[in-house]
Amino acid sequence: YDHALNVLNNAKTVEDCVKAKEIFEWLGDFADAQQKVKESVDKGKGFIYNGAEQKLKSAQSENQYNSAAKEYELLGDYLDSKEKAAKCRELAKECRYNDAMTPLKIDSSKGTPNTIDKLKASIKVFEGLGDFKDSKEQIKNCEDKISEIEDYLEKEKAAQARARKRKKKITISICASVVAITIVIVVLVTFILPMIKYNKAVSLYNNGDYEQALEKFSTIKGFKDSGDYLNKVELLPYREVGDIVKFGKYDWYVINKTDSEVTLLCKEKVNNKMFNDNYSADGWKGCTLRDWLNTEFLNEFSNDEKNDIADTTCITDKNGLNVETTDKVFLLDIVEADKLNADIRSSGFAWWLRSSGDNDYRAALVSSEGKILENGVLVDNSNPVRPAINIKRK
Repeated sequence: YDHALNVLNNAKTVEDCVKAKEIFEWLGDFADAQQKVKESVDKGKGFIYNGAEQKLKSAQSENQYNSAAKEYELLGDYLDSKEKAAKCRELAKECRYNDAMTPLKIDSSKGTPNTIDKLKASIKVFEGLGDFKDSKEQIKNCEDKISEIEDYLEKEKAAQARARKRKKKITISICASVVAITIVIVVLVTFILPMIKYNKAVSLYNNGDYEQALEKFSTIKGFKDSGDYLNKVELLPYREVGDIVKFGKYDWYVINKTDSEVTLLCKEKVNNKMFNDNYSADGWKGCTLRDWLNTEFLNEFSNDEKNDIADTTCITDKNGLNVETTDKVFLLDIVEADKLNADIRSSGFAWWLRSSGDNDYRAALVSSEGKILENGVLVDNSNPVRPAINIKRK
C-alpha cells in the first residue's frame, strides 16, 4: 500500500497512474485502496486532459484538432472534456472548410488542369461537410469555377495554336531568307571570289610574275585548272637548280632541268632501309630498296601526283656492266651525286647511291659530310634514303 501510495503521489505521467491503480486494485479492500483506485484514475485523466489542452492551444490543422478531440473523448465526462471534444471537431471542420476554399481563390485566368483537380477534391470535401457553414453553396461555386477555367484553357489552347501557326510562317520566311543568303554566300565564296583570284593569278602568270601567281593559285587549288597552273609555276621556268620545291608531303631540291622534265632530290631522308634485305649481289636492279621505293614509298603520293612523275630510264654501273632499269623513283648514282652542289650533297647523314661498291655485295653511298664513298658498304647495312624523281614539265 505504501509503495502504491508513493507511486501515486509522485506520478508524473499517465503510465505512473495506471501502475498505482493496478497495485491498489490488487490490494482489494485493504484500507482505502478502492478510493485510491479512483484517485489514480482521476489523476491519470488529469494528465490526459492537460495534454489535450496543450494540443488544442497549439493546433493549426484539421489533423491536429482531431488528435486533440480524440484525447478529450477518451476522458468521457471528466470536467468539460465533452464540450472541448466537440469544439475540436468543429475547429477541424473549419480547417477542412478553409483548405477546400483555397482553390476557389485562384484567378480563372491562372487556372490549370491541376487547379481543376483541386476544385473537384474541394467538392468532395464540401459534400462531406454537409450543412457546415455554406458548404452546399461552395459546391456550386466550385463547379462554376471549373467551367470558367475549362473555358479559359480552351481559349488559351486555341490562341497557342494560332501563335504556333504564326511562328511557323515566320520560321519558314526566315528559313527561306537564310537559304537565299546562304546560296548567295556559297556562290560568292565558291565561285565569284575564286574567279576574281583566278583571273588575277592568270594575269600574273602571263606577265611572268610567278611568285605572286604561285601565292594566288595556292589559295584556290581546286578551282578550275588552278592545280595545273600550280604545277607549271612550282616546277617550271622560274625554278632554278638549287631551289627547294614542295611535292607531295616532302621538300625537294631542283637538281636538273630539261625541256621535258625537272629532276628532284629529296631534301631529307624518308626512311632508314637496307639496300638489299637478301644480302645478294643483285645490284640496283634486284635490290629490295628499289622495290620499296617504287611501291610503298610511291603510294604515299596521290594519283594526280603519281601521274606527274615521269618514268626514268636509269643506267647503273654494276662493276663494269651497265644495267638498265625503268623507275618512277630511283637513287642517284656516283656520277649524278658528284655533280651536286656540295651543300645539297652534304645533308648531315649518310645516304645510299644506286651504284655498286667495290664488289656486288656492297653499294656506294654519300657520307654525312657529303663525301662519295665509292667502295661502299655491305648491302644489308641500314642507311638513310634520299629518293630522286623526274617531274613532267607541262
